[in-house]
Amino acid sequence: MSIVTIESRRVSMENLIKIGVFAKLNKTSVQTLRYYESIGLLTPAYVDPETNYRYYNIMQSSMVDTIHFLKNFDFSLEDITRLLSNQDRPEILVQLVEEQKRQLIEEKEELEKKLQLIHSFQAANEIYHHHVNEEHFELIDFPTRYIFPFQVENNIYEMNEQEYEQSLRTFKQLVVEQNLPLSQFNRVGSLLERRNFEKNIVDSRQMFIFVDGPNTKLANVKKIMKGRYAILYCRSIEEEVVKMGQLNAELKNRGLRIAGDYLCEVIYELPQINQAYRNMFIRMQVPVY
Repeated sequence: MSIVTIESRRVSMENLIKIGVFAKLNKTSVQTLRYYESIGLLTPAYVDPETNYRYYNIMQSSMVDTIHFLKNFDFSLEDITRLLSNQDRPEILVQLVEEQKRQLIEEKEELEKKLQLIHSFQAANEIYHHHVNEEHFELIDFPTRYIFPFQVENNIYEMNEQEYEQSLRTFKQLVVEQNLPLSQFNRVGSLLERRNFEKNIVDSRQMFIFVDGPNTKLANVKKIMKGRYAILYCRSIEEEVVKMGQLNAELKNRGLRIAGDYLCEVIYELPQINQAYRNMFIRMQVPVY
């Protein structure tokens, strides 16, 4: 590594600053400046051959300012070195900026998804605390929703806990293989066909998770119709089976007609530490008119 000497730059010692002072003036650390030197990004103006002290020229502060500016966009030090070493090649700047812009857009999209999830979790928490001791019938208008379904061999409502969990593990493996986010997997629901629900036949062989929208990469994403849904809440699959009959009877009493398949949506689940069973809160729903 070549070090620019005082003689070659024709500067006096009065114009040079010790590394510690230079670091303080530029709101950085001595360790950072030494690392910049080791990778050839910013070398001292002078190194005392006897003491090995590093000295910088105040004019080199512009380089530190530029490094801080570019790091603000998450450019790597490798990219910054490449960019500042090839200023006579503008295509490199264009390429690096476009790559970084694309990466930042992807990160923004991921953050927006996480914000949607946290809002959804917050809303589910509010629903749980509002209805956990007040599980009354209600009507809710839902927008169009989409689910990724998973067919199981046996009736979900006849599975024991171990069989149910094993089916969930198989479903989870499929979700991973399809590159779907696991963030929704703590809210796996089930679907009961309309004809079974109308006849009080509790036989469902389809699990599902909600997905953001129609996905051209997944052929079997299913659209759930928007509209008015009749709602009851319960705290277990066993309780759900009992309340299905109650929900059906309530629809008849109110003169409401079933318009589609019944959905069991687990909207809230937070098991306690060392708890070996599921702590579900379920929103039972069926479209009506």
